[in-house]
This record gives sequence, C-alpha cells and structure tokens, in this order.
Amino acid sequence: MRIFHTHFGRDGGAEKFFVSLVGSLSEAGIEQTVLIRPGRSWKGRLPANVEVHEGLPRLLTPSRFLLPWKFKRLVAAQKPAGVLAWMPRAADFMPSGGCGLRFARLGDYPTTLKHFRNIDILICNTPGIAEHIKKLGWNKPAKVISNFTL
Repeated sequence: MRIFHTHFGRDGGAEKFFVSLVGSLSEAGIEQTVLIRPGRSWKGRLPANVEVHEGLPRLLTPSRFLLPWKFKRLVAAQKPAGVLAWMPRAADFMPSGGCGLRFARLGDYPTTLKHFRNIDILICNTPGIAEHIKKLGWNKPAKVISNFTL
C-alpha cells in the first residue's frame, strides 16, 4: 500500500504529528511519498525510505502555478491507495479523482469548506472541529483522530 502526503506547514504541532505518523506508517511497511515546502527543519526526521518532493517555496512565485500540475503528475505516477492533505492549503491541490481515497486533516476550525471540494473524508483533531464542519455543510464522512496524546 502507498500513501501520498502533502504538507506545506512550518514548525509546530501538526508537523511533529506528521513526522511521527509518517514514521509509524513506515515501520508498518506502508510506502509513502511526501510533497513539502523546501527548507523544512523537520525534513531530516522523515524516514529514509520515504520519497520526498519539495515544492511551493512561497505563495506568490511563478512556481506556485506549476505546483498543481506537478502534484497531479506525481500522484498519477505513484497510484496511491490514499492521498492525505495536511491543512486547507494542501487540500486545494487535491486531484478530482483517480487517486484512491482523498483525505484532509484539520487541526483548526475552517471558516469555509471551499478548500475541500475534492476531499472524500475529513480527519478532525477534535470533536468540536467535526461538529463545526457539519454546521458549515460538510455531508461526507468526518472522523476524529486527535494527536494530543503524543
């Protein structure tokens, strides 16, 4: 099984959980590819067997317009069982289909659902976030998986 992650965060709790989850999945024998921003301080803590791609150095650069194409090309080549977007910005690049299950992880309360139009399941960090997205109109599955126990 292969999972493709997109994570454009900096340095915080979501990133610590990301590194921990990728490590645990790697130990379980799950193949993974990640697309992250360049220069992330935590990149070196990712397992050596994880394929790492870098993109989106800054939001207002010409390379930003190539990133959706690069992302879709990588996902099509990998043929993952699932694609996991970490945060709304990464969910914006989610292909509309042909890539297995499409997940997004939410560690905060979104103000809109527009970033998640191509997402099948939202993974919420708290029950309150799951309730909030339903009030916003989310009618697809939402699961609560907290990382506060790490």
